[in-house]
Amino acid sequence: MDQHIKFDLTNTLSSNCLNGIAQNELNSLFPRLSFALMSVLTARKRKDIGFIDLPANDKLINRILKFAKSRSGLEDVLVLGIGGSALGFMALFEALCHPRHNLLSPEQRKGIPRIHVLDNVDPERIQAILSMINPKSTLVLVISKSGSTAETAAQFLAIYKFMSSHLAVEDSIKHFIAVTDTDPAKSILHDIALKTGIATFPIPQNVGGRFSVLSAVGLLPAALAGIDVKELCQGAIDANERNLSDKVIKNPALNLAGFHYLHYLAGRRIAVMMPYCDGLFRTADWFRQLWAESLGKVFNRKNEIINIGPTPIAALGATDQHSQVQLYMEGPNDKFYTFLLVDKFRNDLEIPKPMPKAIRSYGYLAGHTFGQLINFEARATIAALKTMGKPSMNIEMDRLNARNLGYLLQTLMTATAFAGELFDINAFDQPGVELGKRFTYSMMGRKGYESEAKALMAKPKMKLLI
Repeated sequence: MDQHIKFDLTNTLSSNCLNGIAQNELNSLFPRLSFALMSVLTARKRKDIGFIDLPANDKLINRILKFAKSRSGLEDVLVLGIGGSALGFMALFEALCHPRHNLLSPEQRKGIPRIHVLDNVDPERIQAILSMINPKSTLVLVISKSGSTAETAAQFLAIYKFMSSHLAVEDSIKHFIAVTDTDPAKSILHDIALKTGIATFPIPQNVGGRFSVLSAVGLLPAALAGIDVKELCQGAIDANERNLSDKVIKNPALNLAGFHYLHYLAGRRIAVMMPYCDGLFRTADWFRQLWAESLGKVFNRKNEIINIGPTPIAALGATDQHSQVQLYMEGPNDKFYTFLLVDKFRNDLEIPKPMPKAIRSYGYLAGHTFGQLINFEARATIAALKTMGKPSMNIEMDRLNARNLGYLLQTLMTATAFAGELFDINAFDQPGVELGKRFTYSMMGRKGYESEAKALMAKPKMKLLI
């Protein structure tokens, strides 16, 4: 597997890049990296964290595949979810399906339904999608671990009303699947599913949303979209073999965590992920949530206030060479860059020779492919940043397929767990998100949140309206 995805850390070191990390700094971190590995493995053994073992859950994978096969004839699938309940699948869909999947004819899609992800509550977008679908041939996946997420709950109510207005109630129920916590006491959605007869798929209690892409959260819609979920999970299993190894110097996830940590301490507190492949932009978007929600914390494990966390940015090459790279090149040295590269594109296109004499100045492009052009652009950006003393790392795939993507996603999740240990914080909670949720509940009149409503009603000491 190693020859198919490589981690090039050359430009992270001071021996190759002016502001890189000195080898002795890296060497001095090795004991802490070993401790981080031991801590994560201990948490896994205690079953405090479950994402590592998701790709080996053959029972769930086979159930998902059987279900997807049984739902032939679907025209549309609606995925209702937000944050970790949507971003992982969106990364899979964008990377592994046709770039214009929903615009293809049913024949071109070979019977695979159109996929619509409702990851926000913008009413115009919801109405637009409802105007496009036929309830009789639509399946709705409602994805929420707790079932209490206001956005998903509101979507569920609206879509349920829409479906039941066109179908008998007992028939409309068959068009819904709930992906949620297995404990009705912890999930409002599971409780509703039990009472209404909606079928369910589980989210393990020890798997948080941003780590759930290889659970039913990501695998169920992926299977319905025709993605090879077995290959995806095999890639993640391959990654586990390297990322859980105690050979620190050869462990990709430990090195990713370690270099990010050292560059953070050196003042590079912005983490830019820049794929040179349109299909991987959603992966950078998924990583943005993974990194931000896991590592942005007020308190460390000693309950000391530290207000720590790298700020992740998703950029797209070569597009953002014409928007952000000027800042990256000549702006402050506060960023650490990760480039995602694909050697061979599934469908490449040759750049033709110029025909009219007037455009022969473009002749240098002739004979190359667009795949070569975008990869030359990537190498040029990396070299230019190195020249300016800006450190970076490359993650390089021979091609973008399910197995390589599974390897990449599992490595990034494992690196996040290791980074949490280096920062001495809990990478698996998100208390900062909860306060906003409580204020939303109070404004919507949910019982039990009266104190939050009272806080919102308090008059500011001074108003400034322009």
